[in-house]
Amino acid sequence: MRRGMLLIAWLPWLILGALIYVPLGGWKVLHGGQEGDDPALRSYGRQFAVPGFHWVVLLNPSGLASANTRLDFFEPCMIRYRGRVREIASHYSWYAWWSDDVLLEYSNPPGAPPVGVQCPDGAVFLLPGRLVRDFDARFAERVRYEKTLATEVQEAMTHAREGAAFPVDRVIQWVEVLNPAGVENFGYRVGFLDACGIEQGGTVRALATTSRGMLYAYRPDPARGFLGIGIPCPADTVFIPAASTRRYF
Repeated sequence: MRRGMLLIAWLPWLILGALIYVPLGGWKVLHGGQEGDDPALRSYGRQFAVPGFHWVVLLNPSGLASANTRLDFFEPCMIRYRGRVREIASHYSWYAWWSDDVLLEYSNPPGAPPVGVQCPDGAVFLLPGRLVRDFDARFAERVRYEKTLATEVQEAMTHAREGAAFPVDRVIQWVEVLNPAGVENFGYRVGFLDACGIEQGGTVRALATTSRGMLYAYRPDPARGFLGIGIPCPADTVFIPAASTRRYF
């Protein structure tokens, strides 16, 4: 009787421990039992095109290295527009059974090696299934308006009528670069519709109205270094803020 009561008392803690262990530390259970983390033993399901940048948490047990950095297990990294993800079909876990998350492996756009905190090829991570299932439709929509958007932005930059400048209030905010030729800063190359960070201390200024919203230009504070992680936006980076971004300046 006493042993049974002790088991009941400890049961909630055992369940909590299992929920933490499986998605975060129990990689062999999460990824696929005895298959471990050997990429050669993985089997794959559906593939999806990435429609825009997303921050993910790296689940490769030994981490991954890119050309100029190394990312460790459970560090954040960024997947980007034109990359691809494919579902890892060989794993099993209680966590995957009751959650909607999908275990994915990432590859960068062809000819665009990762730098900074961009995820290296082979990065493994979880994303909500409802998000991933919408990737292809969102990617196709973006491809349809990409050239039109570049032309419209170039026209807006050529005939810009600058408005008042607003300070960036948040420490770091990520935006999509709309400069048709991309931007470069600190040796990092950020292409059209890839992401970089605007930071506190800098300013943004309205340039023109486009069909996708107001176009803004960013200028960092020259007296401050980059405070965030990843790729900082250089001066004259132009972007259209998302609704969630606009309240930060």
